[in-house]
This record gives sequence, structure tokens and C-alpha cells, in this order.
Amino acid sequence: MSPREPYQQAALVARDWLDARPECTRSRGRAENGKLSWDVQLPGEGAPVHHFRLVLPADFPATPCEIYVAPALCLGLPHVEETGRVCLSESHQAEDYDRPVDAVCRVIAKFQSLLTDWNRPDWVQEEFQRERLSYWGRHCQKQRKAVGGLPVPARSYVQAPRLERWTEGEVAAYVEPGAKGATPVLQVIGYSEPHALAQRHGWAAGTLVKGNVLYVRLPEDALWIPTSWPETFFDLANLVDAGSGEADLLISWLSRCGWTTGIEKVRSTRKGRKRLGDPHAPRGLKPLLVVLVDGSAFYGYRLLPPTVSRMTSPSIAPFELIRVDASWCLTRDHESERFAKRQSLKILVLGGGSLGSPVADILARSGIGHIYIVDPETFDGPNTGRHSLGLCSIHRSKAIALAERISKEVPGIFVKGHQVPASRFLMESYTSGDYDLVVDCTAEGAVRMFIANMREAVIGDISVLHAWVEPYCAAAHAVLTTRTCPWPADDHAVSKIRAADFSSAQHQVQIPACGGGFHPYGAADIIQAAGFVAERILEVLDSNERNATVWSWVRAKAYFDSLPVPVRTTDIVPTSGSRSDAVHLTRRLTDVLSTG
Repeated sequence: MSPREPYQQAALVARDWLDARPECTRSRGRAENGKLSWDVQLPGEGAPVHHFRLVLPADFPATPCEIYVAPALCLGLPHVEETGRVCLSESHQAEDYDRPVDAVCRVIAKFQSLLTDWNRPDWVQEEFQRERLSYWGRHCQKQRKAVGGLPVPARSYVQAPRLERWTEGEVAAYVEPGAKGATPVLQVIGYSEPHALAQRHGWAAGTLVKGNVLYVRLPEDALWIPTSWPETFFDLANLVDAGSGEADLLISWLSRCGWTTGIEKVRSTRKGRKRLGDPHAPRGLKPLLVVLVDGSAFYGYRLLPPTVSRMTSPSIAPFELIRVDASWCLTRDHESERFAKRQSLKILVLGGGSLGSPVADILARSGIGHIYIVDPETFDGPNTGRHSLGLCSIHRSKAIALAERISKEVPGIFVKGHQVPASRFLMESYTSGDYDLVVDCTAEGAVRMFIANMREAVIGDISVLHAWVEPYCAAAHAVLTTRTCPWPADDHAVSKIRAADFSSAQHQVQIPACGGGFHPYGAADIIQAAGFVAERILEVLDSNERNATVWSWVRAKAYFDSLPVPVRTTDIVPTSGSRSDAVHLTRRLTDVLSTG
């Protein structure tokens, strides 16, 4: 059997069945990309669709058959895409290879059900409103690509503002150097310093043009469907008034932004609403935007001056917005109270190595608002296999390079790196009360003992969480210590907590250098350990956990038995399971320390 035979057999059965149907006519012309299609006539009068095209994809039935109607119906009827393809959310089923005709009939039946719904105006309105952001995106793309369409940037990034009913913000737009047109390639919209935001994330490319934005919350009962979208400047002005609760807000805002010459309000007797006389935009390319806020959805309009002074009205150009604020990018606005708490926290991470670097990255992507990373070392090439950094950071400070990378990739947080030893930072730069938690990922006994001996004088009442991995990444531990139950000054807790004793074997791979050697484990190993440690850190922060606790991630004994060195395991190592299995353990630190 050839690789394509199951597809060919199923398609042949479906093709013969469709060819035999009197209402189906095979489409003329050569099949495109291996697809076959039929024009299908529909009975009945008064329906919004009288015929459709049914297409069998080249890999049918792995990909269900598709139905197309007239592309002009896009935004006229729900679930019709720009190409006319009808989105039926159909998926492949296991029996479709044996019963391909049933697979075709299932799609047709779903489409017939949709035809019935299309005849219900209330359903059409509800469906457009339910998926309003998707339809708005299609509308904006269609307007931007239209011949003679109004100029809007290809990409528009926006920060969610702190908004009651309305507020003002700034725009940083970027025009390609030497471009003849006045339309920016990219614009960043924010409530504070959008150009700094663009520079931070590497978007600031081209000639900067600054502008202004008016954020307005949509009225709670407002529909946002194709028939309700503002089409004229006056429609938009009325909607801004309704959303803000202030009369003529858009007009007065434009005056503050420089559209002052010739602005006057006149009453339209025909439509019974206020209109604008002859606004003139300031010289240059200054963008003036209105962003309408509907919960987590944002809709944008660019305001353009009249094409003919005193003869035509200002124009509005819709554009699609991509939210880049931390709440949306990191949580999709989910669990906002917990996220807001995390944004306020300050975490000190000692050690930016193979464990500390992914832990810091995970904490940042979990919404921790302020992270300070301390590590004295520079990044070296062999670190690449199990570190968050790569060769572009070679010979750079691990802490500083890691902070820069996280700042560039994760929105809305502050990350700073310090290239100093942990003990020196704690003695010279640490102030009690500056942080909500200290996380020690150095895995160095000297650091643990320094913290234990200097806790009262330096750390104060803040909890300290020590985290490390055992050789071969056979186990990982996260130990929360408190002022009343600190890490022991003689560091003997390590021997009581560990999963195995590696002291009788040479567990490091030696390299020809003074004190050179490394523990052999890979990126997958350390990512598992880092995820475990980061989860425990977040658990402490979210629950305000203040009990001294030992959390351990321990692989099964089969893993220890597979190691190339002899090792003596402790009783926390599970005896059952494969070398890929592991367990999570939770113990009280006081109980662990009291063992013999």
C-alpha cells in the first residue's frame, strides 16, 4: 500500500458519491493542489445562500471537506471567511476512512443547520457579538487591503490603560526611512512612554513620529457588530460621547491635540446631530487615534483630516490592535487579583546559573513584577546546553545578560542583574524590607552558611528559599527557611535532605583545568527541576506561606541504578517505577533537622 492509498481510496468513494448526486456538479478546470470541488444547488426561496461549493482537500478525510459561499458574504453572515470558506469547526473522526461518505454528509448537515440559523436575525446578531473581536479583525484587514483604502499601519501594539470611562495616552509611530508614504509601518500605543516600550522590546525601527490617543470605554450595552461599527467621523464622535459620558469629548480632545483651525460645531437639521466644520490636522505625520475599550477587546480608529478643506468631512480608518500589556500577554486577563499581587512583589534571586536562570525566567512569565538577579560569573560556551542564555551572551555577565533578555521578552516587569558574589551583594546592597522573598539558587554551601550566620544582621524577617539539584539532576530540593527556623549554620541540613550520597564516587566529569569539572545532565533535566522549584516559589508567594518546609522532587531508584557511578540512596527515593518516573515530597524542615 502506498502512503497515499488510504486517502485516495476514501476520496474515490466520496467523489463517486458526489458525482452521482443530481444537485452536485463537478467544478470545471484542473483540480487545485490535488483538491476536487463540486457546485451544489440548494432548494427553497428566500434563503441567504442558494448554492455553495464543496471541496475535498488533497488529504481528505484527515482534513474534513470544506464549504465555500460567495466571499461577499464575509461580515454579512457569521462564520464566513474572506475567501468565502465557511468555518464549521468540523474535525476528523476515526471512522472517516471507512465511511468517507458519512464524513461528507456530516459537514453538509452542519452547513444546513447553519443555513437555518442564518435566517434568524437575532441569532446572527448574537453570533457576531459573541465573536466580535474576530470579525473586527477581518473588517480591518479588508479595509487595509482595499484599493484606495485609508492608510493605517500594518501592526499596532497597544497597552491596556488604567481606565474608568476615558483617558488620554501617547503614540509612537515608526515610518520606514526614505518611505514616500506617510503611513507608519508600526505604531505603539500606550498610556505612558510608548517609545521606551518600543525600544525595550526591539520594535523601534524607522523614523519616530509621536502622536496622541484617546481611550474610551464602550457603553456597557453597546453592540459591536458589522451593522453598528462607526462608519463616519460623526458616528465615532457620538459613540465617544456615549461611552465617556461627556458631550463633544472627541472635538475638545482634537482641539487640545492641535486640530484647532476652523473647528466649529453646526447642527445638522437632516440627521439631528452635531457635526464638525473644517478641522485641520497639524503639519507632519502626527497620528491621532481613538481606542475603544470593550473588556479585554480593543478597537482602533485613526483620524484623518478632510481631503478637501471645507468641502469634505474628516475620515476615520479602522485598524486592528494587538495587546502587549502584561495582564493580557501573561494571563489573558485571567485571575486579575492574583496577578496584581504578583506584579507588586520583589524577588531577589541569588545565582543565575543552570537552575537560577530558568527559575528567574519562569517567575517573570508568571507575573512577578520585580526580579533582581545576582551572579558573579560570565557566560561561557559550554553553559549553552542547560542555561536560558545562548552564545549571543558569551563572555557577558550571566546576571546582566539574563536580566536584559527577560526584560526584552516579557512585558510589564522590572528585572535587574548584578555581577557580584552573593555575599558581597547581601553585605553592601541588601536592605531589609526591600524584598518579599530571597531565593538562593547558587547551590553553594558558602552562600547558605553566610546567610545562616548573617541572617539576623542582614536578612531580617524575610523568608529565604534555598534550591539546588543533586548530581546528575537526580533530585531537586526547595527549602523554605524563616527567621524562627533558619538554615543551620553548619550546613548539615543538606545531608539530611538529600536523596542520595554521592561522596564515595567521582560524580563530576573532569576537564583539564584547575578545579575543572561538571555534573553531566541536560536541558530537559534542569527544566524539570526548575519548573518544580518555581512552582514552590509561587506557592509561597501566593499563599503567604511562612512555615519552614522542604519540598523535594526525586527520581525513582531505577534512575539511580542506571547512573555510571555507585551511589547510596536514602529512604525518600521511590523503589518502584521506571527511570523516567519521579515523586514530589513535602516535609517540615523541623522534622528533617531533628532526624538522627
